[in-house]
Amino acid sequence: PVPGRQAGQNFFRYDRVFGERSTTGQVYSETSGEIVGGVCGGLNGTIFAYGQTSSGKTFTMQGSGSIEDGAAPASSLEGGGIVHMAARDIFGHIEKDPMRVFLVRVAFIEIYNEEVRDLLVTG
Repeated sequence: PVPGRQAGQNFFRYDRVFGERSTTGQVYSETSGEIVGGVCGGLNGTIFAYGQTSSGKTFTMQGSGSIEDGAAPASSLEGGGIVHMAARDIFGHIEKDPMRVFLVRVAFIEIYNEEVRDLLVTG
């Protein structure tokens, strides 16, 4: 609860605010890395980008890079977004434990103007 709540006013608490010079790698490390670690341990996880139009949500999630960029080692990942980084870490974890059976399920959705769109469905 936010102390001092007043009728007619909204207050929000943030864990972290990133400046315009922050890299996607910094955002991933400080917001999503722990979620991905939990997923690798068997928990469900959600990474959610929220903000006004043109605030950089798509770029942060998808990056400017290709799938190949996402497969690059963390130190050279220049164009990949959070999706690339999460996939790299999840499949890197799977590769390290060949005796374990993993089931990976993902969903990519967009909510825009109160409409939900599945980004993995064509058409």
